[in-house]
Parts: sequence; structure tokens; C-alpha cells
Amino acid sequence: RKVHHTFIDIFIENIKNGFVYDNENNFKDFITINQFSEAIKRSIKQNLYGTYNLSMGRKIYLKDIISWLLVYNKKKLIYKKIDKFTKRNNVYKSFYLNNNKLKKKININFKINDLKKECFKISKKMFIYK
Repeated sequence: RKVHHTFIDIFIENIKNGFVYDNENNFKDFITINQFSEAIKRSIKQNLYGTYNLSMGRKIYLKDIISWLLVYNKKKLIYKKIDKFTKRNNVYKSFYLNNNKLKKKININFKINDLKKECFKISKKMFIYK
């Protein structure tokens, strides 16, 4: 975290400052820690070796993630356009990965609804139980 700020790091810092970015149609490829753990566990059981993409394998729009993370927020927030500096530094560069190789090897299929539920839990912790 000293070298790289993650999406959630930036999101929390922005919330503290009373704003979120309007992410237009930017997307990334997120999974939950539980999904990550399950994939690692299955990979160990299968004795996998090599290189695999560990991902949802789909476009996860940042505006969706943000709306899920804000579900319990009661404060009014300012929505800012992404400035050229932020775009230039690739903070919001869109991408997703092809995870078909891993899915076939360990018979796993990640669900976006699980990610949504996890975001709701995070939102509850951030805005209700703080």
C-alpha cells in the first residue's frame, strides 16, 4: 500500500473528502477475498503450476461497484469528473482478464452477485458501524 493505492484506498480517501469520481464507463475485474481464497484452495488441491489469470473474467463497471459501496451512505456527496491527471496516471484504466484456463482447471465460476453482496457488507461497516 505504500507504493500503490488500490481502488478501495482511493474510494475511501475520496469519501472522507466528500466526493466520488463519476467513472463514466470505466471498468475493472474485481473478485472478493472469499472468491480469491476458494480459487487458491482449489489450485493447491489440483496441484496446479504455471500462470493463470485469477479474476471474475468480466467487466465490472466502477459506477456499479461505487453504487454498491455507497448503499448505506446517508451523506450527500459531490460527483466529480475524472481529471486529466488521474486519467494520465492510469488510476482508472479499464481492463478485464480472460480466466477461462483457470476456470476449466479448477471448475470454478465467480458470480457478480457475490461481489455485490460483499460490497454491501463493506458499505454497512463504513457507514453504519463506524
